[in-house]
Amino acid sequence: KLNISSMKLPLIIMTIFYLVGRTLGKGFGAMFGARISGAPKTVQKYLPFCLFSQAGVAIGLSILAAQRFHTSIGDSIVIVITTTTFFVQIIGPPAVKWAAKKAGEIGLNITEEDLIRNSRVKDVMNEEVPVLKENVPLTEVLRTFGETSYFHFPVVDDEGKLIGVVTIETLKNSCLDPELGAILIAQDMMEPAKATVSPDTPLSEIRNLFEKYNVDYLPVVDGENKVVGMLEEHALNKIISDKIIELKKKAQSLETA
Repeated sequence: KLNISSMKLPLIIMTIFYLVGRTLGKGFGAMFGARISGAPKTVQKYLPFCLFSQAGVAIGLSILAAQRFHTSIGDSIVIVITTTTFFVQIIGPPAVKWAAKKAGEIGLNITEEDLIRNSRVKDVMNEEVPVLKENVPLTEVLRTFGETSYFHFPVVDDEGKLIGVVTIETLKNSCLDPELGAILIAQDMMEPAKATVSPDTPLSEIRNLFEKYNVDYLPVVDGENKVVGMLEEHALNKIISDKIIELKKKAQSLETA
């Protein structure tokens, strides 16, 4: 019975009219209902695009009609419903995805674990952390600490390769002896980097590295051991916390809009 290739022009026109009519009817009905219920503007605007694939009732009624009308009318009803259903089932899923994205509802139900699992070091690392040359004096190191909010500074050699890290603890210990302060350089105050990571390291591995090496920072280096950033534990926690709060506020704004 479902011989679509044998459809005549009148049946094709009927199919087109039915497709347009069902689409407009659902769309205006959804927008009207959303407006009456006080749904957010984004729901009112994009909900109609999420209803293309809702054709289960129509298919059931077409089968019932085919059984009731044992003539070409019943077959025509089945062909029209089946053809339009086939079309809307194809465009339905992409339309739902597009509408949800435009409405800003994608990616809001994200937990801290989801965020960590789907991120890499390059997504959260600090690329602007000052880098200290190994021969800079203590006064320069103190100035750098005073002008920034970071607690760990990578130390590099003349080729820009990582050789250690000056931390606030090592700096504090170096300043205990005023006589040595005048001759100390960054190389004297640094400690070896116990571990490094690359920009593509999964963020899910970082917490384990912090615990394994008992550190609260990880220099980020490229394939040549040149510094490209720094990852501090307190900064990482703040970034993740801020992102979760931002997503929750966005979700709440959609609910109360």
